[in-house]
Amino acid sequence: MKLSRLTLALCFCIAATSRIDASDGPGEFFSALTASLPSWDSDHDGTLAMSEIDQALSDPRIKGDSAAALAVVKRLARSKTWSAIPRSLDELSKVASVAKTKEGPDIAKMFSDGVKRIANTKRELFAEGAPRLTALCQGDMGNCFSLAPLGSMLSRDPEQVRRMFLQNDDGTYEVTIGLKPIRIAAPTDAEIALSSSNESTGLWSNVYEKAVGVARNELRDEKDRVSTPLDAIARGGSAGTMLAFITGHPMERFTLKWAKETNSTGEETAAKLIELRKKLVAAFAEHRCVTTGTLKPTMPGLRGGHAYGVIGYNASTDEIRVWDPHGDSFQPKGETGPEAGFPRKDGICDLPLPLFTQQFAGLAFELLPNAEAGR
Repeated sequence: MKLSRLTLALCFCIAATSRIDASDGPGEFFSALTASLPSWDSDHDGTLAMSEIDQALSDPRIKGDSAAALAVVKRLARSKTWSAIPRSLDELSKVASVAKTKEGPDIAKMFSDGVKRIANTKRELFAEGAPRLTALCQGDMGNCFSLAPLGSMLSRDPEQVRRMFLQNDDGTYEVTIGLKPIRIAAPTDAEIALSSSNESTGLWSNVYEKAVGVARNELRDEKDRVSTPLDAIARGGSAGTMLAFITGHPMERFTLKWAKETNSTGEETAAKLIELRKKLVAAFAEHRCVTTGTLKPTMPGLRGGHAYGVIGYNASTDEIRVWDPHGDSFQPKGETGPEAGFPRKDGICDLPLPLFTQQFAGLAFELLPNAEAGR
């Protein structure tokens, strides 16, 4: 029987990479990769172009370990730390065989996380009724800006969030983004591996991310559109802009630059704090959503260049409650305070408002139409 060029290349690469132990994480990734790459390589030239990777990502027939391996390849291909796309099996196997470093990717963890996420995701839209804020955890994309306003909405009214979603008889979904319903195909296994997790409460967060990606892509000039919905939200953005985008309401920004300026007087700072307190009290009394974000925070436990939902303000203690889309926990090493940080559980953290203003960049407040204000 005549062997194709790709088959010969695969045989050579498998022999050349026998040093990879198939029982370890990279080995499991490599096994899934060698079994699956021929089906992704649509032009059969032994290499993967980005267009082939993206085409495979949208294929619902690619499942389980194969989909998890594909998600790893996609992450490597779009990573800023790599000067070129690792396209051949030989290149990818070399990446997999290198031990994790500070600069390099942890292939084993990327693959195993994808496998678990695919296996644990329940395929109902809402498996436990209304979605829960504490179930939502950001994936490996840089899309905190799209999850922060969703978290604020979940904290305000989970049922309102559930009403944004509709499952059609043909298996597709519609998600109302602002005032416009966005129709999408069900997320594939590879898309699930790349996007958020929600503790097996259903597909809602994955469907939301895909719909937001489609909606953002449609807003771009045709020449600037990206190949996949998730690429449209993977590189970051403004949480305030997204807050207005998904609620369909305008928003106003409140900068915190004054809290970092050394030439600000005590009276100016006090006046700004009074103004911010009034805005927070009014926003939560009127059930409006709020987001915030960091640039380069110095306090342990905070992520730099990251968007957060603002989900409460306690006027009696002067503490603001923020939610990190990663949904994780943090325990200070030392006495709670600006030096060691503040505890965080399921992404939720309470901070003294004056300290918050020093660590965060600004806030965005939803503005409700007059008919909805004060509801």
